[in-house]
Amino acid sequence: MFVPLKFMLEHAKKNAYAINRFTVFNLEGIEALIHAAEKTDSPIVYCIYEFELKNICLSCLEYLIKKLGDEAKVPVAMFSDHVLDLDTCRKIIDRGYGGLMIDASRLPYEENVRVTGEVVKYANKYGAFVEGEIGVIESGRKDDIEENILTELTNPALAHDFVTKTNLDCLAVSIGVKSGFYDTYPSIDYDLLKEIRNKVNVILSLHGASGLLERDVKKCIENGISFMAWSTDIRYAFFKKIDEIRAEKGEKCIIPDDIMIPARDKMRDEIISKILQTGSNNKGSELIHLYNEQKYKEKNSDNNTGNYAYKDMDTNKMIKIISEIIVEKIKSLKI
Repeated sequence: MFVPLKFMLEHAKKNAYAINRFTVFNLEGIEALIHAAEKTDSPIVYCIYEFELKNICLSCLEYLIKKLGDEAKVPVAMFSDHVLDLDTCRKIIDRGYGGLMIDASRLPYEENVRVTGEVVKYANKYGAFVEGEIGVIESGRKDDIEENILTELTNPALAHDFVTKTNLDCLAVSIGVKSGFYDTYPSIDYDLLKEIRNKVNVILSLHGASGLLERDVKKCIENGISFMAWSTDIRYAFFKKIDEIRAEKGEKCIIPDDIMIPARDKMRDEIISKILQTGSNNKGSELIHLYNEQKYKEKNSDNNTGNYAYKDMDTNKMIKIISEIIVEKIKSLKI
């Protein structure tokens, strides 16, 4: 079942484990996530990276996620990663995503603040979760390589200022990791992570988790990470299995079930490994129980607002959001 992403992540932060988001691009990946999550009783987040999906039916992929997510016995959310502009963010929220990452970190700082803040204002109307970024996380993507985009570590003081000005829910931090394959093992700055954790009180997200040893995954969580992003490792497991099957059975092996199902299950096993490393196993049923309990209390409360986006929110932040909505409504009136 679908559960608000903020609800899941606040539980993870409070209980010192991490929620995992996994990038998907086909039916087999969508199934692998559900199978892994239900086998381990873990919450999971379907992550879509639109930049890589320009030549497929995105609405078809979203439909499959929503269908299988609705039927799932564990908490599920849908998330869009590395969205680069405000208009696309609005469209994604309108399509029913539980959250997204606005990646404006390569813009000048004040522009990053402005764009991220505008996304947060829009998302708050619909209870959507917003992640932003301070610093730059190097990646293996072709466009980043061509533009020579290099790592820029997160500045803790700037992170505090950014979170204060934007009111976002989650901050992606750059602490020495990178997305894609590692040529040499990264040097993770745990002291920097601790300093960031002490400066901000929002969810902290880690990109570039693929390729890390289990001890470092656990250490990142111990020092404040509550949201882990995975892509390279699970994709590699999927395509490597296809290569192995074709190498063993030859080029005339073209029966889909003989190739795609073993590849799907190999991806499932890799996802299970990540779930166990991050400690989200055996949390699914508990989260569903807590969420249903909260919905019941809200339904029977005289003060029920009917919108999770305003639950447990700082009063000043709530006033600011409501005031902004009222001002926008007034501006839209033709007087």
